[in-house]
Amino acid sequence: MLVITEPANIYYLRGYDAWSFYTVQALVVFQDVELPLWIGRLVDSATAHITCYLPVDRIIPYPDVYVQAADRHASQFIADEFFESRRARKQWELRWGLTTIRIETT
Repeated sequence: MLVITEPANIYYLRGYDAWSFYTVQALVVFQDVELPLWIGRLVDSATAHITCYLPVDRIIPYPDVYVQAADRHASQFIADEFFESRRARKQWELRWGLTTIRIETT
């Protein structure tokens, strides 16, 4: 699994284009799953659906309580989505299984 957070690289890979580059957004690409996951602000999820050509179940929005908050960060939402959901929902276990997580850095 590769977690891509650089807006230019997300655009290059899926065409996602929005003015929300100042907030955390991620494209998660899997080695053995055809479609990636887009994770970003709830307000941007409609744009992700249109510009990324992803089905709704591949778009995971986080609420605005994570934006510019001193006590929480959207990156924590993304991490929780991987680890909490993977344990809680069988479908995520089947998709991800045991995998190595890589994070893109610039």
